[in-house]
Amino acid sequence: QALLAGMTFPSEPAARGDGPVTLDEVTGKSVNGRLANGIDYSIVSRKTRSDRVQIKLQLQWGDLGALDGRWRDADMLDALLPGATRHLDRQQFEDRTRVLDARISVTTGSTGLELSLDVGRENLDPALELAISSIREPVFPADLFRERRNQMLSRLREQGDQPDYVTSDLVRRAAFAYPPNDPRHYRSVETRIQDLESLTLARTEAFYRAFAGTGHGQLAAIGDVDAPALVSRVDQLLAGWKSPVP
Repeated sequence: QALLAGMTFPSEPAARGDGPVTLDEVTGKSVNGRLANGIDYSIVSRKTRSDRVQIKLQLQWGDLGALDGRWRDADMLDALLPGATRHLDRQQFEDRTRVLDARISVTTGSTGLELSLDVGRENLDPALELAISSIREPVFPADLFRERRNQMLSRLREQGDQPDYVTSDLVRRAAFAYPPNDPRHYRSVETRIQDLESLTLARTEAFYRAFAGTGHGQLAAIGDVDAPALVSRVDQLLAGWKSPVP
């Protein structure tokens, strides 16, 4: 239910008219379980005024031992996903998303990724397939990698020039005083700039191949869905994609 806490709960058309439904009101109606690939799921099936379905899928890269030192190679993933896949270039992916009236986003960090999908019920199946393909078979074009890295470097350099940076930097250094190879370690702007300048596309691709996949994760969904059918479909779309890292 941790993922459900970050999702919205539109009121049922016939049952309520006084605003969003709270988490406490829906968790008792959720269908919970675990997929064969190790992903825990929690699905709330309910009709909504918007007739849209929200899905979140979180995947962990691996344990702290496996990530030792290598988690820095994930720095660019947040700027590259979602996008081109083995079957669609970036423009085709964006066009397909618009046709399906779907909102697909991916956020990544030093410990894993989160895929989010918001789509009308009638387009759920093709949108779900598109969303999962964006993390299962991504392609990272070299020109996009260079462009996004330069953008990130520019933002970091601007951030380092802000007057309040020194104070916040000192606070975070104290709050996240983990060893440098630990993914929980706080990096100063200067260190992040150095890491980005040395990061290559080859290392980014190698990290993703080595750590992305199922094994440890959570799935949450809210909307007018058939829970068993959704579980089966997600299981099918993720079949055979297991993280090499236990």
